[in-house]
Amino acid sequence: MTVSYNLIVSNVGLLTWLKLFFRWRGSIWKSVWAELAMWFALYYAILLMYHLGLSDGQQKHFDQFATYINTNIERLPIIFMLGFFVTLVVNRWQKIYENLGWIEDTALLMSCLIHGDDEETILARRAIVRYVCVGQLMVFRDISLRVRRRFPSLESLVEAGYLEKSELREIEQVPMKYNKYWLPFNWALCIIYEQRLREKIPGDPSLQSCVQEVKRFRDFMQTLSNYDWVPVPLAYPQVVFFAFLNIYFPLTTSLQFVFYIGWMKVAESLLNPLGEDDDDFETNYLLDKNISTAMAIVDSTSQKHPPLIRDRFYHHKYLPGLKDDEEDIVGSVAHLKMPNDEPRLSISSIRQSIRSLRKRIQPEAVDDSEISHKI
Repeated sequence: MTVSYNLIVSNVGLLTWLKLFFRWRGSIWKSVWAELAMWFALYYAILLMYHLGLSDGQQKHFDQFATYINTNIERLPIIFMLGFFVTLVVNRWQKIYENLGWIEDTALLMSCLIHGDDEETILARRAIVRYVCVGQLMVFRDISLRVRRRFPSLESLVEAGYLEKSELREIEQVPMKYNKYWLPFNWALCIIYEQRLREKIPGDPSLQSCVQEVKRFRDFMQTLSNYDWVPVPLAYPQVVFFAFLNIYFPLTTSLQFVFYIGWMKVAESLLNPLGEDDDDFETNYLLDKNISTAMAIVDSTSQKHPPLIRDRFYHHKYLPGLKDDEEDIVGSVAHLKMPNDEPRLSISSIRQSIRSLRKRIQPEAVDDSEISHKI
């Protein structure tokens, strides 16, 4: 479940950071406590061995070895590698979040452009958004462990109401060994085209809008599949994690340990945001919300709206009853008073300058009578 802490940091206060610092779920403490306990155990084991098991000469050699290791470990570009790795993972996490797929735009467009309140049209709108949700669910089953646990097989989609048995048979009868994520979207597009033939969609531009919306949602699912199919190259996480194996030994302070390992754990938890960690995405919630919202949009609220009236904002002088006391957002020089002098450059002055320049360039016309008189 996604851990939300926005309410805690909504106001800046003296103890705000303490409330955030000591949260457990999704925190750095929950991520590193096992490694930190191991670090302390090894540290005190070596400390006891140093004081109780080594002679003075052995302690001297151990000090030299520890100094050598502590000096040379700084040559490892740990900060650079970790910073680059975390940046890569955060960008990947953001792209996955942006492509999760929310159904409102699709359902609203179908409700707006597919006209009619007869039984067949209502069923068509419902089938379109349901098939879009089925396509999303089929993708999530293969990339999210939470969804896979909830829907272990395609038969479970029938039990949940996403699919009918006849629709499941059609999916199973498609003769291909690869994934069939595209099939529900294909059904949705076929229904959209049928509604255009029935003139329930008014015009080809509206048909194009419906088709593009379904395609856009399918592109989201394709992007999620691509990110799951091609993860971060394995060599890079291995290099970063191997570089941090040295930190398990008492070469730095425990505070440095928490910072470094915690930083690495952040990247590790974001590598697959569709898993079962505290901060992973709520994919099951999104599936439930999309199917419920889509049906409400295209069914009970389709082609319906309150009567058109003059609202309170019809008169531009009306202000909200609960007006905020904050200052309006205006430009930084919006209230600056300028002198009343004429501007140095205006359209009329520029035209006058051009006319005078032309007169200077063109040669003056000479009267013919004056020329004959001179001859």
